[in-house]
Amino acid sequence: MVSEQLTLNQLVYRTNKLRPPAAAKSLSAKTSARVGLWRPLPADGIAWLRANFSTYFQDVHGYDIPFAERHLEFWRWVWALRPGVSVDPFFAVWPRAGGKSSSVEMACSVIAYFGLRRYGLYLSSVQQQADDHVSNVAGLLEMLGVDRSVNKYGHSRGWRVNRLRTDDGFTLDAIGLEAASRGVKLEENRPDLLVNDDLDDGEDSLETLAHKERALTRKILPTGTPDIAVVGVQNLPHPDGIFTKIVQGRAEYLRRRFVSGPHPALEGCVEPWYALVEEDGSLRYRILNGAPTWAGQDMVACEAILNLIGPTAFEVELQHRTELLSMTIFSREAWRTFDAWPQTDWFDVLVQSWDATFGNEKAHGSYVAGHLWGRKNAQVFLLDRVFARLSFLDTCDAIEEMYKKWPGAYVKLIEDKANGPAIFETLRSRVFGLQLQPINSRSGSKFSRANSVAHIQKERRAWVPSMQLAPWGQEYIEHMYNFPKPPQDDGDATSQAWRYLCPPVPVKDTVRETLQHRHAVQQQLFRATQRQGRLRPGTRTRV
Repeated sequence: MVSEQLTLNQLVYRTNKLRPPAAAKSLSAKTSARVGLWRPLPADGIAWLRANFSTYFQDVHGYDIPFAERHLEFWRWVWALRPGVSVDPFFAVWPRAGGKSSSVEMACSVIAYFGLRRYGLYLSSVQQQADDHVSNVAGLLEMLGVDRSVNKYGHSRGWRVNRLRTDDGFTLDAIGLEAASRGVKLEENRPDLLVNDDLDDGEDSLETLAHKERALTRKILPTGTPDIAVVGVQNLPHPDGIFTKIVQGRAEYLRRRFVSGPHPALEGCVEPWYALVEEDGSLRYRILNGAPTWAGQDMVACEAILNLIGPTAFEVELQHRTELLSMTIFSREAWRTFDAWPQTDWFDVLVQSWDATFGNEKAHGSYVAGHLWGRKNAQVFLLDRVFARLSFLDTCDAIEEMYKKWPGAYVKLIEDKANGPAIFETLRSRVFGLQLQPINSRSGSKFSRANSVAHIQKERRAWVPSMQLAPWGQEYIEHMYNFPKPPQDDGDATSQAWRYLCPPVPVKDTVRETLQHRHAVQQQLFRATQRQGRLRPGTRTRV
């Protein structure tokens, strides 16, 4: 078990990992004039943290959570900081919900309280993220009783969401990388602390990543003092992100760095490390093997996260499996096939899913994909498919034709983009059960939407007709294997249908909601028929 008793001498890094402050490069006389500490350092830094931020190190029942070795490693680096003394950059690559941001926010408050640095920049991918982190640091400083800086009129000189100024003389600014590219307005003093928190995003394009690297290396790092302390915390959400390059040694900047990790949430996992089981009438994931790397993120917590975000996201966000991000989402081998058409009343739910195209160009436009999916328990079945270049009117005709062919499919999903809204307005009076599916920043990119449901196919719960039953089945499998490369339409229609059929709620609740929706559609159909004079008011119909 890792000991948490760390004296001040033990807080200095071992020479095989980081240069100790005593061996650091001497600085100029002007810099050495501001090397005094504002308060004496504690003899036991970990005990001081637990005494002043006790709730941050306790579980919901009030019991202390022991530190993992990676946390002690980080705090050794923090407590070894001295004003005017340079240190090697420290990068913590820890799992999601593994105490990354909390640790570095707490470190900022410690640095400000004792005067280990004078001026810091808190850097995040976007300004709002950086503002949130700086606001959290403000709360921690208030817990320590640190006074804000005021002018001679008694007004605060800076205690906002994007800037903190303490009465001792410490300043912390929040900087978003997108703002940094337009130029950073700094204090007259150059920053001697740079915190990098959540610089990478899984949806970043290669152009965006290059833009971020230019901002970091040309706008941010050159503004620092010779003794600037650089610390970074994040998991690995992108195969070509800044942190991934730092871990893999591909980054040509910040060369003298110490990397803590990548540390996964579970170690010793052997495939298959999870399984889908039924509990209390609902389907849940269970972790079959592996051991947690931190008591604060134990097996119960890992299983809760696994059921919340799904296996694919869990392996990327908590296990740092960046290779999954560069692999195909849907393999050829994981599909299951059926040799006879099931009866439609055998399914719990039937749903149509449509991915429309832009404009009215038939000859040179992109493809239109229309699917009919059925779900039985946790299995999904592709029962019909339209894939062709269609004009606007042809698309409307295809939807009506599938509507008549499969009357049991009460829900018809259409993406709320391209021709989708126009199709909805055109057919809403003739085709009942149409639903526009919003595509926005919350729903994510094509890649993220497909990734969120890819576990269905990985667990071999997705069925397609055999070649003998439907020749288009092989073409569909190839399109899904190549997704998100063009043509993407089959992938978009599939992820839209699966997100509706298999949302992150118990299956029995989804069935009940679908039955309620079916009842509402039938009532809507009955009222519309009454308005058209086909039934006299008061006529009963079976619902």
